[in-house]
Amino acid sequence: MLNLSELRRAAEIIDRLFAGHRLERSVQSGDDRVVLTLYGTQPEDPKARKRLLLLTCHGQGGRVSQLDALPKAPQNPPAFVSWLRAHLASARLRGARVVGDDRVLALAFEAREGRFDLVLSLLGKRSNLYILDERGQVILALRPPSRTRPEIVPGAVFEPPAS
Repeated sequence: MLNLSELRRAAEIIDRLFAGHRLERSVQSGDDRVVLTLYGTQPEDPKARKRLLLLTCHGQGGRVSQLDALPKAPQNPPAFVSWLRAHLASARLRGARVVGDDRVLALAFEAREGRFDLVLSLLGKRSNLYILDERGQVILALRPPSRTRPEIVPGAVFEPPAS
């Protein structure tokens, strides 16, 4: 599990390497992990054109990291990834930031339908990945809120955990 310093460093790296890239594909390769395929326009670096970003909210190993290969997608995509595909296709990643002083990473996307955040909350067994609208309201959670933070349900405004 990433600590706060590591998560801040990850946000800086994502800003430097991924900001401006477009989301082209999303794969949910487990109950607690999503891989985003992002395409950039750096002609001087062919490897930078296609980047894979793993977001995992596993209770003991939650992290964000770059992958070398895309995992196999399930035949029937789960609801979380289906929503990403329907609403964030070709969305541009605007940047990454740590929310407050806790292990909460927000990835800001600009899509045709507006602005959305993918929020990775790393809280041990209560870790989760959320999709938020531009008002900060939860649209969907990767893991059932009843198993992570029951107060963070669709329609609720996302609040970082209390210290």
